[in-house]
Amino acid sequence: MSIIEIKTFLKNKIQNDGDTTENALECLEQLVSQGMEYPNAEAQVLDVFSVSQEELMEAYDNQ
Repeated sequence: MSIIEIKTFLKNKIQNDGDTTENALECLEQLVSQGMEYPNAEAQVLDVFSVSQEELMEAYDNQ
C-alpha cells in the first residue's frame, strides 16, 4: 500500500467506525499483517487516530 492508500484506509475506518483505540488497534494489526514494520505502522495510525502512543501500545500488548 502507498502512503496515500494507507491514509485513506485509516480515515475511512474513522469515518465509518469511529476514532477509538479499538479501531486504531485493528488498523495497526492489519497494516502489520500486510508486511509493514510495527514502528512504521504505529506512526501511520497515530498520525490519523486521536489516541496516544501509550494507549495504542497498551492495547497491542494486552491482546
